[in-house]
Amino acid sequence: MLSNLCRLIYRSVICFIVSVFLLLVLKFPAFAVPDDLSQLSFSDLPAINNNGSIDLEDSTRQWAAGQTPDQFLRLGDIQSLLPQSLSLETISEALGQDLSGTSIGDFTPLATQSVGSLLKAIPELGQFSMRDLPVLQSLFGEKASLNPSQLQDASLSQLLQDYPELSQLNLDDIDLSQFSIDSVPGADKLPISKLEGWEKTTLKEVPGLNKLPMGSFPGAPPLVGGGIMRVDFVHGPEESERTNTISGSDVMGFRVPCTIGNPDDCAYIELDDAENVGRSVQSPLEGVQWISGKYQEVEGGHGAYKWVNNGKEPTGRLPFGDTFKVVVWEPDETTDSVTTALFARYCDNWGCTPYFIGPIPFITYHRDDPIFVGLITQEPPTTESSTPTRAKKGGGFPPMTTFDSSILDGGGGGDGRTCTVDPSKLDGATKAAIASVDPASREGAMDVVPYIMNACAEAGVTDSDQLAYIIATAQHETDHFRTMQEYSRTMYDECGWGEGMVQVTWCGNKERVFRELGLPAYGGMNDRRLQQPDVAAQALCRGMKEGWYGQGRPIAECIGGGRVDYRCARQQVNGTYRWEEIGAAADRIKAGLVRSGGSGSDIGSGVICSTAAPAGGAGGAVPAGEADQRIMQSVQRMGSFSSASGPSSGREACAWAVNRVLSNAGIRPLGDNPNYVPSVESALENGRGQQVRAAQAQAGDIVIAKDQRHIGICMNAGCSQIRSNSSSRAVFAWNSDGNFDGAYDRYGGTNRIYRVTQL
Repeated sequence: MLSNLCRLIYRSVICFIVSVFLLLVLKFPAFAVPDDLSQLSFSDLPAINNNGSIDLEDSTRQWAAGQTPDQFLRLGDIQSLLPQSLSLETISEALGQDLSGTSIGDFTPLATQSVGSLLKAIPELGQFSMRDLPVLQSLFGEKASLNPSQLQDASLSQLLQDYPELSQLNLDDIDLSQFSIDSVPGADKLPISKLEGWEKTTLKEVPGLNKLPMGSFPGAPPLVGGGIMRVDFVHGPEESERTNTISGSDVMGFRVPCTIGNPDDCAYIELDDAENVGRSVQSPLEGVQWISGKYQEVEGGHGAYKWVNNGKEPTGRLPFGDTFKVVVWEPDETTDSVTTALFARYCDNWGCTPYFIGPIPFITYHRDDPIFVGLITQEPPTTESSTPTRAKKGGGFPPMTTFDSSILDGGGGGDGRTCTVDPSKLDGATKAAIASVDPASREGAMDVVPYIMNACAEAGVTDSDQLAYIIATAQHETDHFRTMQEYSRTMYDECGWGEGMVQVTWCGNKERVFRELGLPAYGGMNDRRLQQPDVAAQALCRGMKEGWYGQGRPIAECIGGGRVDYRCARQQVNGTYRWEEIGAAADRIKAGLVRSGGSGSDIGSGVICSTAAPAGGAGGAVPAGEADQRIMQSVQRMGSFSSASGPSSGREACAWAVNRVLSNAGIRPLGDNPNYVPSVESALENGRGQQVRAAQAQAGDIVIAKDQRHIGICMNAGCSQIRSNSSSRAVFAWNSDGNFDGAYDRYGGTNRIYRVTQL
């Protein structure tokens, strides 16, 4: 019995192949693939549920609840489907209708062309007489006041030679409703990619494109070879510790477990073979878990836009190619059903954001329903797990539909100023850095430089000379961002060869990197974490800033505050080997960073940082309650984050975790030693805050234990609920009562509550 949706798509090749296979080989009733996107168009898909926006350096994207994907997705977002290779003629043929008589005004890529760009796209137009180009006649007559006698007999090329300023006029400078597309010779046969700015056009702005089945796009992925499984069990967010997964991202892989720091919120569906007749031979995939992306998020994104939405997207799969991510949304154990959703992303030549534009409601499945999961490879589970979103059960959506412009903390730069990172500016600086590397490094830089920019921002590298040199060092040490390990495989000791973006060698050096980063101890030669770009970038930025390598001198002793000594800087990594070449590369990168908005040697002037007061100085006063509001928004955004990179691998990270929440809220860390509770309280007592009584306490206030051995954040009025770091689990997830559940009563006294008053 075909479902209603299958009736719509029953002619799909995949439906036919699977149905025949199930009927003839497994000998049980056939069914069609219930979620085959290939026969659906972008306008067929349901509307998005939430409003959202992305505010990037050079563009703003917005979408509104109620819009279907064809209304907010641009051709650049789906360019892997190759819509740009289509023409109006090929779209007409696919749909079985002639679209050439459509108004030029309804074909936005054509309507927005200048005369010059139109001639570049269709060079043969230059030979046409103006009498055969009525739309240009009208344009020149209205906007250049040329009379008909000047236009009739001249060719377009001749006219532009006499009046070159005409090439700057745009077609849509006039009313185009009276002119059809076929009034521009050759326009209907022109590939869309020939039209300048095509990638910024939405699907609805190209006649017929939003009605074209996705399987008819030139780049549509073949579905043959993908897998169909059966929904066996449905489990809600009370579940925990799930490792046999088939969900994740194209960055982390699709075997991301739901374990680390996740005491619950591992909602999922358990899948089985498509058959359900009790075969004695079972597939190794039986019992795999597809984790809900409503409750768990993973790393995503590529290139300059990797850190949009904090680099996160819902966990899920890409069974239909990379246009949409399919996400298990709300499993409901009471009805044995689960909703799914689609998520899209923003892409252009600089990269792609994570999949966070959504949710677009998709299919609801019930137990024993078939579900298309795509090709599953036998990869091992990742060592890192997903992160809880802390979404609420039974309605509402996690805050993933707007660009999270939260602010990260930073330390002092070369000129002694602090840096708070604005991700919308980080995007521009990342583009500038990528554009400034040598051509041989450009492709690798798209993947690696975003990690470096983010890691250096978190490390507080605010001086553009320092940042440029750090990037240039990574470019050299990784052979133009091509490798994270030495080609020679020279065994320095039992820990092997050089690894990472600075090619760290020797056991002692590698052990120090993991110790300084607060990560689990280095595991010897088979430990490949230094080759992971996020860890390698942290080791690069913090290591060079703090002086972990070479002569053990921080980079500020060689570069910073206007001083540049590339020979000295090179000695902090690898003697003086090729120091001049690396310095020249740093000069090129620095010039690009400054052009992107920097001033002097301080990249904090509008590129990636907003310049704050010198470290230790007083920030601006804030209106009553504003800091509390910022802190609570930060808590909600960050959820139960891991503190494993804090002091003692998270066991003594209560002050570190609170300061991380504050930094994410745009508030300077508290205390000369932000990892030490007494230092934090001293800062609050000496100008950064004011003490309040419990009856006056509000959500967002800071609460310090009686004996100064613990610190947390009030979660409600009256501070009867506190969230703080869990020492045993190394995660900011301990929800206690207003007395920390009596854990710090040893020395008597009372807890103290403070409200932040100075940013």
